[in-house]
Formats: sequence, structure tokens, C-alpha cells
Amino acid sequence: VIGITPHPGGTLVERALVLLREAPRSATELATSVLGLPGAPPAVAERLAVALLGADPRVRQQADGRWAVVAAASGSPLLEECAFAVVDVETTGMRPAEDDRITEIAVVVVQGNRRELVFESLVNPGRPIPHRIAELTGISQAMVDGAPAFGEIADQLLQAL
Repeated sequence: VIGITPHPGGTLVERALVLLREAPRSATELATSVLGLPGAPPAVAERLAVALLGADPRVRQQADGRWAVVAAASGSPLLEECAFAVVDVETTGMRPAEDDRITEIAVVVVQGNRRELVFESLVNPGRPIPHRIAELTGISQAMVDGAPAFGEIADQLLQAL
């Protein structure tokens, strides 16, 4: 088309992004370098920068007024790249507010394909284990009668975590 010269930098937003990837820039710098308006009054440069970049999620205006590219989100790491602890708890029931208590607790550390049992203990709940819970968990009253109370193992448990 006669009279129109394509600019090799692409769109104005693309040109601004190239500049902002180097370093944050003021609205005046953007007006000069991207829009070709050297000497634009700061208020005009600011309005132009907001019109050009204000709605673009790749860019934000910093507290000091300069414009900058937003760091790309890296996403979550893969599960096999993480190290985490799995805590398995058996109880006398599901209502701690109604006096149900822990009967067994274990901690397994998982890292990649490696699993390591780092803590395991039966716990004396200080109350009878209901028959249905003993059948479900396989933990009998006789098994926990000689076990430590939770308060006696709490420090070891915290160290395992």
C-alpha cells in the first residue's frame, strides 16, 4: 500500500514489551522509544502508556510509576520433584470434641520414588477403644494399654515432621 511503511518491530505493544524486557521504563521513555514522541508532557505520556499497556496482563505499573513485564508464572513442580510428609492417624472415632483420641500415628517422608517411615507409635488414648473401631483399625485395647500417651511422643513427632 502506498504511503504506509510497515515497522519491523511489529505492533506498538510488541515494541513496548521488547523494551520492557530489558528493564522497567517510565511512561516518558515509552512515549519516546515506542511511540516516537520525544518531549511528550509527562501527563500525556502517562495516558498513552495506560492506553497502550494498561489492559495487558503481561505488564504492570510499579509503585514508582515505571512499567515492567510481569514475571511469568512457573507453575507447580511435578509431584515427583517434591519432598513431603504423609501423616497417618488412627483414632477412637471421628469426634475429637466428644473425647475421641489418637490410637496410632505414623509419618512417612516421600521424595520422588523413595518412601521412608520416619516415625510410628501406638498411642494410649486414655479411654476405651469402641469395638467397631477396633475391628476397623485392627488396634485393640490391649495393644494401646502399655503405649505412651500423646503428650509423651509429641516432641518426637514434631522432630519427624
